[in-house]
Amino acid sequence: MGARGSLMNTYISKSDLPAANFTDHPRLYAGRGWLPLVQEAMPDIGTALVCAIREDGGLLRIELASTYTDMRKKAIQLAQQKSALTCEICGEPGSLRHELKNGKPAGWHRTRCDQHIDTRTSSWLMPRIQEAKK
Repeated sequence: MGARGSLMNTYISKSDLPAANFTDHPRLYAGRGWLPLVQEAMPDIGTALVCAIREDGGLLRIELASTYTDMRKKAIQLAQQKSALTCEICGEPGSLRHELKNGKPAGWHRTRCDQHIDTRTSSWLMPRIQEAKK
């Protein structure tokens, strides 16, 4: 695991959150390490329509197509704050890191533990590419 540039299909899926109310085509591009953070937020999100659970700027984003009540905003903000300290891959303690090139920040931000520092989640195209090869 940890090999530079390795790809893993580690995304949260709709089946991980059976009680969630998703739009028809939600954007689910967040690593499974953040699943407990999303699960913690779901009781306060309630029946709101979820249109995305994704990584952006190295942090967890939960986006709703429904009204953002104060309770929902707080739950989503708390999950996002916790994601900055939680490895997106495995859920262990981690930190927000810059991809480095020649020792300087370049490219993407990722929240990773030391073990998964170079592990990437798979591209949204990977499932489509794999399906096309069948």
